[in-house]
Amino acid sequence: MPNKEEEERKAGKIFVEILILSSGCCFAVASYILSHATGEAHWFGRSGAVVVLLSVWVETRNYSAQQRMNDCRQSAAGYIGGSPQDWSIPKRRKVLEYVTLCFILLGTLIWGYGDLVP
Repeated sequence: MPNKEEEERKAGKIFVEILILSSGCCFAVASYILSHATGEAHWFGRSGAVVVLLSVWVETRNYSAQQRMNDCRQSAAGYIGGSPQDWSIPKRRKVLEYVTLCFILLGTLIWGYGDLVP
């Protein structure tokens, strides 16, 4: 039977996802600085694609973690005599999902209109 505490502990770890999103943000800022230094605005616009790509990667990792929790919950309830436990997705994962969606939207805006930013 899956261990609820162990699975919730694993699902609550989001350090790698935060690191990936931070690197996308740093890449966009560095590209913005490079665009101003060189006078070529396309560098900042291109960085939006990288932000979107990294954000989609984080969302994929987040979805996989949520699916593992769901699989464990269903597996635990499938045992004879097993009681359905309250397997909830950690709040960190839910917040990460909304933050990642904001990064996807921001990256899309940068990608589409980044070359127009002075």
